[in-house]
Amino acid sequence: MPAHFRAFRAAGKQSAGVLLIAQTLDIGTAIEELLIIWLASEAPEWDNRLQWLPL
Repeated sequence: MPAHFRAFRAAGKQSAGVLLIAQTLDIGTAIEELLIIWLASEAPEWDNRLQWLPL
């Protein structure tokens, strides 16, 4: 996914952002991370951003 996202952005396309979650991350931690993101940031902060969780 990261390589595809970089190619997508290199082509000049816009994205609302992508959050990547490792399959080995337990579901509770993933949910907590998403909740923190939702509470502590605004959607435009994630535009065109690729971010692995946990932060």
